[in-house]
Amino acid sequence: MGKVPYMTFDGTWKCMLKTPMGPEQLSITLQSQGDGLMGTVSGKGMDTPIESGRSNGDSATWKAKVKKPMAVTLDFNVTLSGNELKGTVKFGVFGSGALRGIRADGTEV
Repeated sequence: MGKVPYMTFDGTWKCMLKTPMGPEQLSITLQSQGDGLMGTVSGKGMDTPIESGRSNGDSATWKAKVKKPMAVTLDFNVTLSGNELKGTVKFGVFGSGALRGIRADGTEV
């Protein structure tokens, strides 16, 4: 069949992020506005608004400033394929980690 075409980043994503301190579960909610993205990154009881969100076809980037366990800006760079989100997150000077996620509602596209 070939690659599943991208549809939209909109929605809530259940994600696993590999961090220097071990795997972290995140919930990421995204909403498109033209080529911009708005939303929140949630984990460990914190909701952090995304900043500088941009999408271009099946790729997207955004930043999130977290305060715990330490203050750092996370730089997200992801690709969308149907129900799956894959990419990397840079942890400022602390390296980067892989991000994988699925749509929280399991909607097939």
